[in-house]
Amino acid sequence: ILPIALLAWNAIRPVALVLAPGIITVEPLEVRNHTEANVKSLLIKNGVDVVKGQPLVVLNNAELNAKIKELQRQLNKLNNTTVIENKQILARLNDQIVTAKKGVKRQDDLVKVFRDFEKKGIVPTSDMAAILQANTLSRIQLSQAHIDLLNEEKRIRQDRLAGKVTQQRNAINLQLSELLARQEQLTIKSPFSGKIIDISVQEGEHLSTNQPIAWISGREDPVVISYVNAKYLNYISVGQKATINLPNGESVRAEIKESVTLVSRIPSRLSGPFDGKKSAMKVVFSLDEKLKQNVEGIAVEIHFDYRSLIKSSFNK
Repeated sequence: ILPIALLAWNAIRPVALVLAPGIITVEPLEVRNHTEANVKSLLIKNGVDVVKGQPLVVLNNAELNAKIKELQRQLNKLNNTTVIENKQILARLNDQIVTAKKGVKRQDDLVKVFRDFEKKGIVPTSDMAAILQANTLSRIQLSQAHIDLLNEEKRIRQDRLAGKVTQQRNAINLQLSELLARQEQLTIKSPFSGKIIDISVQEGEHLSTNQPIAWISGREDPVVISYVNAKYLNYISVGQKATINLPNGESVRAEIKESVTLVSRIPSRLSGPFDGKKSAMKVVFSLDEKLKQNVEGIAVEIHFDYRSLIKSSFNK
């Protein structure tokens, strides 16, 4: 008879005493890295407060650094080579203009001399015609030198906009931007303000992709969370009192001070004694007093106040 009675009592105990499993938590957020890397430096310690955007850990990826360095080398070489070549071409064209101007001046001076000779009848008409033709040719050469310079400057401007070198530069800049963005992600920053409750890595450690780095508390003080079957919705409301039974035999009073919410899936880290595959009501109990020792994720037993339940049910 006794074994049967014990089995029956264990079956009806949660209903008769209104018990539910729960866990103590500050609802921490797990911070992970996004790529394979080594821990270069830890900027935090357990228990310290952090603000949103604050750097937590600096990682180092040697392969990524090498790729960035190579692309920067290629970009610098391309820029320097192009600039030097363009300067050399423009300098040569400007020299041609200077030379052509000197040629024009010499021809102008020669024309003046031969004009005087022509007036004196010393120079035949055919020779004067040759001198004038040479003068005209020198001016054409000067004009062509200016045109060559303008055309080259136009070519350089077009190359800067859509030339082969520019296309190569844009392709390198695109690759470089992507790698620099990945490098920026190697500085892991806090997604929100909170407190560091656990650090999972150490300096010099090699991390695989998506490996946990640290845990940041989502609450200032720990609470007790329980995921209760939705059929008990009418019996769970703000103001509901309960006693939280700790594993060491101690107990602490608590109260529901936040609205009960329905979740489609229980977070894996908080699933613990709950069925993480089913929808449930998330019930958050605020503790009436601080715990002597807070162990994140420890399982507790929640004993709902029966009178409070009756009152809640009556008011419903």
